[in-house]
Amino acid sequence: MILDRATPSVSIGSYPWFEELAGGGLSRGVAVVLRSADGAALAKAEQTLKSQLPAQP
Repeated sequence: MILDRATPSVSIGSYPWFEELAGGGLSRGVAVVLRSADGAALAKAEQTLKSQLPAQP
């Protein structure tokens, strides 16, 4: 992954989430978590990640 090479001091985790909808059905997604003691590396990783995601409406 590009993010791993760009910011090796940043740990990346992903956590799926699910929510039952009132009218039935299921909403789901993924939460991505970035961790680092290096604030500059964390900010760089955040910008790199955001640049790889599609724009949200």
